[in-house]
Amino acid sequence: MNLPTIAYAQHPANPGQVVAIKINEFGYYPIETTCTAAELNETAGITKAQVEAMVTGSMFGWGCPGANPDNYDENGKFIRKQQW
Repeated sequence: MNLPTIAYAQHPANPGQVVAIKINEFGYYPIETTCTAAELNETAGITKAQVEAMVTGSMFGWGCPGANPDNYDENGKFIRKQQW
């Protein structure tokens, strides 16, 4: 599983707010930035699959299949390669 230390996403209830997600931690941290989450992730070389895996891991646990970026396609769509 190849995850970054930190990734960025739009807040689920407030799309104008960018949040930081830290590996192996539950939840997220609001940040102040003029960039979008996509811009921050692109600058850091973080893929859409990694972002989706980080979001899932922060909500449902880091051991679930959704927390593995290998289970997503290049667009960040879950493809479930791994069995539960």
